[in-house]
Amino acid sequence: MIIAQVCLRLATIKGHSKMCSSITQHNGTDAASLCNHTSPEPPHPASSHPRNHLREAHLHACRPHRGLDLTAVCRHNRLEWSNAHIQWRLALWRGVLFTDESRFSLYRADGRQRVWRHVGERFADVNVVDRVAHGGSGVMVWAGVSYGQRTQVHFIDGILNVQRYHDEILRPIDVPFIHDHHLMLQHDNALPHVARICTQFLEA
Repeated sequence: MIIAQVCLRLATIKGHSKMCSSITQHNGTDAASLCNHTSPEPPHPASSHPRNHLREAHLHACRPHRGLDLTAVCRHNRLEWSNAHIQWRLALWRGVLFTDESRFSLYRADGRQRVWRHVGERFADVNVVDRVAHGGSGVMVWAGVSYGQRTQVHFIDGILNVQRYHDEILRPIDVPFIHDHHLMLQHDNALPHVARICTQFLEA
């Protein structure tokens, strides 16, 4: 929708109708490549450079969001689940236990880090982040939360596979907590969660 509006706006600029149609087909192309793709002639003056017109249309180069690669079946199942729970009230959600595991880096941030500095201060100690070979180590933790309650935090040393999820989490922590507080378990479709041994254990 936004790309279509931008194309209509850029189409009013003389000589850029071809660039507009190219944007819809090459949304991830940078401005320089877009210029070469749409105009093989010598470069235009700076005032008519495609980057300037994109800026005028409030389009900026940004990192794309990393979303899940969902199949049609996954999308259908998610929609069905949402429609089945859309009318749930707080009283029903109070009886659900949400659980998940996550890995945390111990030596550095997972994303890009930035610092504010003056020119020539790149190597100042305050602007240098120590780098650990191979990214350093991390820790994986598992926990569950419900309305007003939470499970203990379980630290996972190494990789969480199906057998470890069954032996270290489901049997000693998850299921007893569910029975004691009369809750319903809600977790994602990670392989250890939906493996046959775990599914049969929960259904027993």
